[in-house]
Amino acid sequence: MAFAPFMSIITAVVVFLSEGWYIASIFKGKTKPSRSTFWIWTLVQGMTAASYAASGGEYAIALSVAYAAMFLFIAILSVPYGSGRWSRFDTYACLGALVSASVWVITQSSSTALVFLLATDLIGALPTIKKSHLCPTEEHRWAWCLTLVAIITNMFSVQHWSGADIAYSAYIFAVNAVIVMLVCRPVRKKPENTV
Repeated sequence: MAFAPFMSIITAVVVFLSEGWYIASIFKGKTKPSRSTFWIWTLVQGMTAASYAASGGEYAIALSVAYAAMFLFIAILSVPYGSGRWSRFDTYACLGALVSASVWVITQSSSTALVFLLATDLIGALPTIKKSHLCPTEEHRWAWCLTLVAIITNMFSVQHWSGADIAYSAYIFAVNAVIVMLVCRPVRKKPENTV
């Protein structure tokens, strides 16, 4: 078996493991996903998969297809099990993502598409980054660490690197690395009142 297809399979397996772990943690009541993040990320990964398919990205598409499927499931679970109430921040994130996605669909320009795809993804990431900073224990740290592994293995499935591949891979790695740093940092316990 060639290296790129093998890495695509490894990527898909790691994605399903990381997101499966995340989903199991949701059912246990330990993880509370951001509602807006996972709805937006479902849209983004669907658009990314469509973009890869249209450009002939045979193997690198694995990460996007796997994430689109898993994010949709988590988005559905976020309705009853998500973190807190729907906030203005969530509404603004969703509106921003819809505007970005609309521009992507309307322009069909690959460079414009990449910019708006990354903007949409970042807008979707902001609620989870904010939540990871404020409530790191509501995220599953090992699932996020496995997500970084999936991103790295996916980089090995790209056969011909373009500027867009480099930009997307660097961006997705950076955003997930920020989340991993936030959820893996030591959480200070509040001092007990001894008075």
